[in-house]
Amino acid sequence: LLQALAAAQGCDVRDLLLPAGSTAAGSSSSSSSVSVNGLLPGTGSSDDLLAAAQQLVQQGFRSIKIKVGRRQNPEDDASVITLLHRHLNPLGVTLVADANRAWDLDQAMRFGRALAAAAAGSSSSSSVLAYIEEPTSDPADMATF
Repeated sequence: LLQALAAAQGCDVRDLLLPAGSTAAGSSSSSSSVSVNGLLPGTGSSDDLLAAAQQLVQQGFRSIKIKVGRRQNPEDDASVITLLHRHLNPLGVTLVADANRAWDLDQAMRFGRALAAAAAGSSSSSSVLAYIEEPTSDPADMATF
């Protein structure tokens, strides 16, 4: 809905949500502002998701959320996130993920191990993900994850 409203007003979503007097680049005379994540679906090819993420960065987003738990296996999700991190981290972009309780504990742990292995092989000093929302279907398992 926000994208449709922004399109109708000839601006982007960030402009709708910024305080009056602010710019999309983030400068503001006010000390309060709200950061907004760009959003990527959890489906599509790695190349398509990278292109979509690069568009979000061009629109000014510095944090991007990707939906996970919609691919055949958690390792595939981790592979996509690793690719995005490799291309977007040098631009100062933070990645977050949202599994929407799609995984059982074993699947969530497989995802975490795959990301940890990718991070161990990376030259970047930053984490691949800032955080993940709702990684497990059972809320009691989230603390274990």
